[in-house]
Amino acid sequence: MKKAIAASEQFAALGALTGRNKKIDEDFEALLSEKVSALGLEPSVLERTMFEAKVKALVEADDQDGLHRQRSWIREEMDKAKKELHQLENNIAFFSGAKGNPLLDAALGKIEAHKARVEELTVLRKLFNSLLK
Repeated sequence: MKKAIAASEQFAALGALTGRNKKIDEDFEALLSEKVSALGLEPSVLERTMFEAKVKALVEADDQDGLHRQRSWIREEMDKAKKELHQLENNIAFFSGAKGNPLLDAALGKIEAHKARVEELTVLRKLFNSLLK
């Protein structure tokens, strides 16, 4: 795990990749996530660890554009998750009297998953802010 974090920090320290080169960044992140997830970590722990390594590298490199992109990513993901959560909660009204309905059960499961995602993103936002100090 430490080697993966070090590799992520070194890669992020190389600077921002833009345009066609952005695919290289996506491929690196996918490969690294695949290798680290084989260690059996929970996805939220993996995401938090990789995010922390990336932000630390951006802070050390004083990459303001990269930090801005990370802040925007958190904001966009949070907005998306909250919007989905709100929509799902509104849809529950259609199932108000249908106990034991598989659609209701699926919707309730999705609501819990989105609530957990909002909590994870809140932790990432707090972590991001703490790393900037």
